[in-house]
Amino acid sequence: MKETKFHETQPPYLSEAPDRESALDPQIAQLQRIEAGGLLKPVQLSTMPRWLRIGGYVVRAIFVMMLLFGLYMSLTGH
Repeated sequence: MKETKFHETQPPYLSEAPDRESALDPQIAQLQRIEAGGLLKPVQLSTMPRWLRIGGYVVRAIFVMMLLFGLYMSLTGH
């Protein structure tokens, strides 16, 4: 059976995602360590100041309300 490719530059199989360290461009890896203090780390909202946590929760709530409103509007046909 011949393996078909989606695009001529795409490999016929999906490889596993590389780890975070090797995903960096080696030419800018040193600059990123200098500027950012290393790799980007996930943001933990619980470690932020209170005003920033509340702002994050408000943004998330607005996003969820917009999503629910859009779903409601599409289901009711208004």
